[in-house]
Amino acid sequence: MTTASAQTAAPCPARASWRRWPGVLLLAASGLLAACGGGSQTTLFIPDRVLAFGDESSYLDSTGRKYSVNALTATGGIDCASNALWVQVVATGRYGLVFPECNPNAVANPTSRIRAQPLARAAGVAAQVDAQIAAGGFTARDLSLVMAGTHDVADALALYPATDVATLVAQVSAAGRALGREVNRMADGGSRVIVATVIDLQASPQVAALPGANSQVSCPRVQGESEPLALSVCLVDRFNAALRTTIYNDGRRIGLARGDSVVRNVLQFPSVYGFRNLTSAACASTAPAPTCTSATLAGPDASGNPASATNWLWSQGVQLSPGGHAQLGTEAANRAATNPF
Repeated sequence: MTTASAQTAAPCPARASWRRWPGVLLLAASGLLAACGGGSQTTLFIPDRVLAFGDESSYLDSTGRKYSVNALTATGGIDCASNALWVQVVATGRYGLVFPECNPNAVANPTSRIRAQPLARAAGVAAQVDAQIAAGGFTARDLSLVMAGTHDVADALALYPATDVATLVAQVSAAGRALGREVNRMADGGSRVIVATVIDLQASPQVAALPGANSQVSCPRVQGESEPLALSVCLVDRFNAALRTTIYNDGRRIGLARGDSVVRNVLQFPSVYGFRNLTSAACASTAPAPTCTSATLAGPDASGNPASATNWLWSQGVQLSPGGHAQLGTEAANRAATNPF
């Protein structure tokens, strides 16, 4: 094991609030992005392999294509190592580990694995964990990366207003608890785990187009009180609260990467993070995932900003762009480095 100096995480910033005026995003809150939660680490944990679970945000297909903006080689092939997913930022960027689906330097017998599946809901992670157990299980030298729940929240938002808020909150909370149980199952198997909370979806192209997503609602809180919130914010917060209260809180086996805070800080301070478009899909509608590449981007936005894999936040739907993945991956990698594994 390599020895490193102790590191202590900075406190979380307040949740960013934002609202839209015609053609303008108004953003207001305090604090910049900081690694949140966890403790300190005096002996650096270095995994032998990384295991990825969840939905398409953690998925590479057999040809190395991702559900984001795929980079291209000089000859027009897929450059799977560029425009990295958040799990690649952690696995390859932090630890030099590769997945078999993206092994451009032909590393012999890579042992990291992607169990994630496109469009997986929180309940679907159970089958992914089962698959890993069937393939030999977990060890104390594994780092499992988990991100699911985005589609659970989007599904619930699509039911409003035909379904009342309390029912939708119960639905996403149950999904959050289901994911938390699977995270605990990974930890029980011996793995160290970084789980990303559901990202803030209020500005995503898919959710922003739903008629009730930004409706101000009375959102049932964990302590029983309520406050007016956009429905999309309410459901993301309730999913994440249920996840946080279900996972083991011993501080040593599970670390939390706050995906919601990552996106909210970008919404709050876009120029600080180098973003120029927070709401539009960078991928052209004629190139749905995973076919979207740097050669199939949308046209400029209303402000004349050309579509970009790095400074537009969304690739399409509820999927982050490579720029968004870079922010989330950095948060997760920092959490892996500072959590007392």
